[in-house]
Amino acid sequence: MLLAGTRLRFLRWAMGTLAVLISLAVLLWAILGDPITLGLGVNTSGLPLYAAVATFWGRPILMVVLGITLFKAGCRFPASVLVALGALELPLVYSLTLPTMVGRNHSEWLLLLIGFYAFRPGLVSAAGWSLLGFAILVSGRELDRKRLEVKRRTEEEENQRRARRLYEEVWGAGDLTLVDELLAEEFVDYEHDRYGREEFRKTTSELRRTFPDLNLSIEEQTAEGDTVATRCSFSGTDRGGVLWYPPTGRAVTFGGTYTDRFSDARLVEHHGGIDMKDLLEQLDLPPAGDNDRG
Repeated sequence: MLLAGTRLRFLRWAMGTLAVLISLAVLLWAILGDPITLGLGVNTSGLPLYAAVATFWGRPILMVVLGITLFKAGCRFPASVLVALGALELPLVYSLTLPTMVGRNHSEWLLLLIGFYAFRPGLVSAAGWSLLGFAILVSGRELDRKRLEVKRRTEEEENQRRARRLYEEVWGAGDLTLVDELLAEEFVDYEHDRYGREEFRKTTSELRRTFPDLNLSIEEQTAEGDTVATRCSFSGTDRGGVLWYPPTGRAVTFGGTYTDRFSDARLVEHHGGIDMKDLLEQLDLPPAGDNDRG
């Protein structure tokens, strides 16, 4: 139940019910006080023996239930063996095999293999409990790895969502109120060599002043760790002038590629830029030196 977590919530009810039923059975057995023979000539009157027999019933059931849990948690091989060993100790199987066989030939190796009910565990029981410990160790590590993987994927998805909001809502729609929510105070824009939220607001304002009718669409976006890579497509009319050039009034479509790094749910580093060479060619403007990206 603990290993499977919330994915197997029904086990809380199942395990609790099992514990209550076993406890009630032992209590009823003790109250009635009738000596009961298990088929081996063993008189089981007395509360300690009742508890021992309850352990006999509960142990294999616990092994089977935990085996199923481990199977659901992804540890299939240890779970399968655990279920098999638990099934060999189930009361029905036990009562149909050991009492008859031992009563007939008193086989010592059979006692060694299967044990003597709850009073002396056999190799099957020992192997089952040893495997249980191993399965808990292995599955615990596996579940830790899965939890870390889920956490990592969740953080990547959240970072990707934040990056999408940055481009679509801040740049595309011009909503500067989101800057404080999405950017860290120590934010660095390596594209324009600017620092902080206010400088990013200036960059956004300049972009939208140059292209007042700016349309932005995200063509591709991938996340890995704390970094999100985004490829955007921009379109608009040059009304404010690109770089130091005067406005051309021409409609253009150009692309941009960016890499953003997030920390504690805030953007801290911004790299990349638009394809300045392609943009200037569309505007019929001379190249801006050796730096073709802006």
